[in-house]
Amino acid sequence: MNITDHFRSIVEEYLTARDDLSATALGVAALNDPRFVHDLLKGRRSPSAKTMDRVLAFIDSNPAPTPEASAKATVDEAA
Repeated sequence: MNITDHFRSIVEEYLTARDDLSATALGVAALNDPRFVHDLLKGRRSPSAKTMDRVLAFIDSNPAPTPEASAKATVDEAA
């Protein structure tokens, strides 16, 4: 697996865990580029190290909720 494939898998896993965030929203929030994630996932992008760093910094500063946190929020909302 090369670095782009590894990066792509990180982005895919993050989006799967963040059901409240679309691919378009991630691209806009991290890079101001609504097509970035769609193009990346379709293999049409080979991002630079700087671009990958910006996306990874966004992911690190906006972590996906853990299953335990999601369950607690659901219980708290029901109360």
